[in-house]
Amino acid sequence: RSCLYSCKACTHVSIQSTSQKYRETYSRVAGRYQDILRLEDSVMELHQMFIDIALLTEQQSEQIDQIEFNVVESAKKIEDANENLYHAIKNSRRSRKRKCLVIIIVVVLTVVALSFIL
Repeated sequence: RSCLYSCKACTHVSIQSTSQKYRETYSRVAGRYQDILRLEDSVMELHQMFIDIALLTEQQSEQIDQIEFNVVESAKKIEDANENLYHAIKNSRRSRKRKCLVIIIVVVLTVVALSFIL
């Protein structure tokens, strides 16, 4: 009977030891599973960041295209303004010359008219 009792004790200790090993293995596997879940969350977060960067890059590309268009249009308008300014200066000089010519003609006519009267 003591031999039977000691075999049962050995079996009981062996079962407890095996059970403890299973618990430890389960604990390690559960820990690794949690690590994998955290890694998966990190990868998903990184994926979302890349999507956000792509969206921002596309939006900025549109803004840069609009800025480039505005710069080109401004350059054209500046060229037109410079041309208009050149013509305005030219017309102003021509107008001044005409005013001077009219004043000279009026003065000459006045002198001639006064010379006939006197």
